[in-house]
Amino acid sequence: MTWDEYARNPAVDAAISRLVYGLGWFYLICALAAAFISRLGRWGRALMVAGSIGLVFLALAYTKARFYHFGQFFEYALQFGSPLFLIFLLKHGITDRLVLSMKIATSLTFTCHGLYAIGYYPVPGLFMSMTIHILGTDAAQTIMFLKTAGILDFLVAVGIFLPARFSRWFLLYAVFWGAATAAARVLGNFYWQFPLDSLHQWVYEMVYRFPHFLIPASLFLQARAQRQRG
Repeated sequence: MTWDEYARNPAVDAAISRLVYGLGWFYLICALAAAFISRLGRWGRALMVAGSIGLVFLALAYTKARFYHFGQFFEYALQFGSPLFLIFLLKHGITDRLVLSMKIATSLTFTCHGLYAIGYYPVPGLFMSMTIHILGTDAAQTIMFLKTAGILDFLVAVGIFLPARFSRWFLLYAVFWGAATAAARVLGNFYWQFPLDSLHQWVYEMVYRFPHFLIPASLFLQARAQRQRG
């Protein structure tokens, strides 16, 4: 069919709606499986793999929607990588391979976030509006703030690969900044006139960014333990 036929076809629209609704239930099942994965065995692990594949597909869809900026795809590395990290942790425990994989995903996420912040890709309007809303800055101050944050993102992307006595400080900053950027989705779009609507529209945007600080937090604890062991 032509694009016009596709766009106007109510059957296609209904099929897409059913697919989205079904994916919602699928990810609810994945969430429950993650909570009880140690009891579910290979079925739980299979669900985590399927969920991770679905998140990769979502990242590709966002990349297409953002004019095929590859940085958009790899910015989600921590999100689609987290289910796989969970599987590996349960099977093998904390290993150098797991730590390296988590650091690579963290580095990719922060690097790609920094590419948007410094303006390598067009700075998202949401970045600007959230910063202005939270900090009360003007446009010029906001751009300067974002460029500074972007440079720090790049430093984190490199610094976390240093020996533990140095990397832990970069990881500590990553925990702070990952949590701050997640919370900014709510703080930067919250309006007291419509509190429930604001939370309804933005809390989920915060929650699915939790890996951006939870994974660095686990790496920080591992680096601190390694430092204490000498």
